[in-house]
Amino acid sequence: MKFTWGWGIALFLMGFMAYILSMVFQAQKVQTDLYAEDYYAQEVNFQQTLNAKARAVVYKDSIRVEQNETGIKISFPQALAGKENTKVNLYRANNAQLDLNFKAPQNNFIWIASEDLIKGNYQLKVQWEAENEEYLVEKNIYY
Repeated sequence: MKFTWGWGIALFLMGFMAYILSMVFQAQKVQTDLYAEDYYAQEVNFQQTLNAKARAVVYKDSIRVEQNETGIKISFPQALAGKENTKVNLYRANNAQLDLNFKAPQNNFIWIASEDLIKGNYQLKVQWEAENEEYLVEKNIYY
């Protein structure tokens, strides 16, 4: 049997189809999580989120993150210590089950042990309310 252009094109197309099918099966195995369950409600209120971030710019540097091999220490300014409406969230984009949520810290820091964390990117969100105004600070953390 002689190898001609026809056979070359047919082999190329069969190889290409096999590659595309393997990519389809690979894509079905990937876990996908939503950013949040109430994504659309958050999108409607996005302007309030931007306003909260703008109000909290003065606090961005006073919320400090210190890391070492035993964990992460998140330090807060005295103005936030003991406030009951403070929420701290460590958001992990690639797996919703690795998200960590904390209520208001009783003292001016939160300690997160390394056993509770998996290496990777986290987004720290600190949200609180004072004098009927919302504040939001976001920082990216790689642990």
